[in-house]
Amino acid sequence: MRVPRLPACSSKERNIDECGRSQHELPSLRASSAGYEAVRAILSDDNNAEQGLAAARRVLESVLAESGAPGLISVALQLASQLGSVLERIASEEGLAATELTEVWLLE
Repeated sequence: MRVPRLPACSSKERNIDECGRSQHELPSLRASSAGYEAVRAILSDDNNAEQGLAAARRVLESVLAESGAPGLISVALQLASQLGSVLERIASEEGLAATELTEVWLLE
């Protein structure tokens, strides 16, 4: 699935393009779809985790080729934000602090 790229704008100031967008915002539409594609790739192959990881890697390599490091940062921020929202919702349902649940899920 290809998402249209945002129009190119040259940088006039550090991290801000002439369209007024932060470099981390530039590929936000692509970041959303790439994050979804990567997660779906990992979840889609229950029989072979390596194939799912390889498919997710291809998605992220595509983002890197198309948008560079700012694109990968956007994908990471999008995924972290969505994961944070999910953890907050689960923590609320379980009567826990989101930070406690995050530690259990991600650090242990």
